[in-house]
Amino acid sequence: EFDTFVFDPPPAPLDSTLAVGGVPTSRSILRVALPPGIRDSAQIIRATLLLVPDRPAEGAPADSFFVAARRVQSDLGAKSVLAGPRFNGDSTHVGLAWMRIGSTDTVSIEVTPILRTWAADTTLPTVFMLQQFTRTPTGLVEGANLAEIRFSPSSDSAFRPALHITYAPRFRFEIP
Repeated sequence: EFDTFVFDPPPAPLDSTLAVGGVPTSRSILRVALPPGIRDSAQIIRATLLLVPDRPAEGAPADSFFVAARRVQSDLGAKSVLAGPRFNGDSTHVGLAWMRIGSTDTVSIEVTPILRTWAADTTLPTVFMLQQFTRTPTGLVEGANLAEIRFSPSSDSAFRPALHITYAPRFRFEIP
């Protein structure tokens, strides 16, 4: 399916917000620094990625979309290889959050399976690719609508992206 239209995109903004969606469809890379004690030897019980919108989600009023945090297989910057061939509902590679146009609520994305994968294989890069997906009759498609959301960058100390992790530290066996 090919849709064509003429669009002269405005120049990129000078701010450093994390843009997801829009025209042309943009993605953002979010690198995570996990402490070695959590990554190497803790049992991860729950992990939630929290993203604070910089401005309300934009798009047609009837549109709604998903923000996806996908696991990256190899970190090559803008040309990073995503885990899994295509999004097919496998939650080990992606976490999803439903967004409505005009929403300014903090976005919570459940990423527990991704962090468990990072803990199981410490050679994998700890990087999320943030994408916009829309539900269509054929499944979830990236860039099927013009919706866009921008999140506060990591340089904003009050509203930077956060990863809340609930974990159980390794139990140390000792001789009494």
